[in-house]
Amino acid sequence: MGHAVIKLMNGEEIVAEVIIEDNDTIKLCEPVQIHRVITPGGYEMIKCSHWLLFSNKPEILLEKKHILLMVNDINEKVLTHYDYFIKHSKNKGLQHHGDFIERAEQIYKEQQLQRQEMIEDGDMEQADLNLEEYMRNASNTTIH
Repeated sequence: MGHAVIKLMNGEEIVAEVIIEDNDTIKLCEPVQIHRVITPGGYEMIKCSHWLLFSNKPEILLEKKHILLMVNDINEKVLTHYDYFIKHSKNKGLQHHGDFIERAEQIYKEQQLQRQEMIEDGDMEQADLNLEEYMRNASNTTIH
């Protein structure tokens, strides 16, 4: 049947492959929960986790009364990231990358310290140029 983004009544948002749908229930395969996180730099980043962390079964049956909204027209990039997450999480390939948010926070703090040192050294012009360059090159580099 294809994939869907599902917003649940409790506020959770999941992406999953829809297997079977009837009037009262929907059967999903490999549901993945989407988490929105704001980085220290103010950018939105998306993180994924398995919706049912401790389940050995990839398929679940969800009652439709718990669904607020379901969208079947999904952006191709979202599906690519979803497939990447499913593939690598099965192989435990994501674990060796560590916590991306902690790394992003570390880089941000290092940049702030460099900027503060430039300001203290009286090199305000260079600090402003570095900030402008950072803002021009900043992008949403979400990793799933």
